[in-house]
Amino acid sequence: GRFVSIMPGVNISGNVTIQESAFIGTGAQVLQNLTIGNSSKVGAGAVVAKSVGTKKTVKGVPAQ
Repeated sequence: GRFVSIMPGVNISGNVTIQESAFIGTGAQVLQNLTIGNSSKVGAGAVVAKSVGTKKTVKGVPAQ
């Protein structure tokens, strides 16, 4: 998507959709076949195992 911010050290597995204005923090891991929704935020070091909805913030291992 447009205006996406992906910080250093992020690992994004295959077939991931990242929608507009999403932010993915340093060192986060995004597993395959997921969607990161519009204007959502993924915290630094998070492990995203489920899709993230629009305007949601997730953090932790696993990300919640």
